[in-house]
Amino acid sequence: NINEMGSLTPIAPRSVYPTFLLARLWADRPARYLVLAGFTLGLALLIWVSLAIPVRSQVSLGYLPSGEPLDPGPAASLLLLPVLNGLTYLTDLLGGLFFYRRPDQKALAYVLWAGGVITPILMLVAVGFITL
Repeated sequence: NINEMGSLTPIAPRSVYPTFLLARLWADRPARYLVLAGFTLGLALLIWVSLAIPVRSQVSLGYLPSGEPLDPGPAASLLLLPVLNGLTYLTDLLGGLFFYRRPDQKALAYVLWAGGVITPILMLVAVGFITL
């Protein structure tokens, strides 16, 4: 029953206010800009591809080892790029949120969110080469 007597040394009181992770993210300007930029660029990619599909009947999505374009396929296959970008963005966003929780791992979160910005830029360049 000695456990019921309590601690011999008093514990200093401490107030801890839990913060919501998304509110912390929104208050951090670089993180907010990276997340919003990735989403905006992904949306721009989806809009561009959606506008490019009705204009074309077929597109070639790759090259042979000899450097010649592959046989053209349906233009709707361009929708693969925004879908892949969306999956990449979601993975980067969730992974970044996971690492953002700990102050010593915030740099990893910023790297993931920067990847969420670079990926749609590269896909926009790819759509430009395919459609123009």
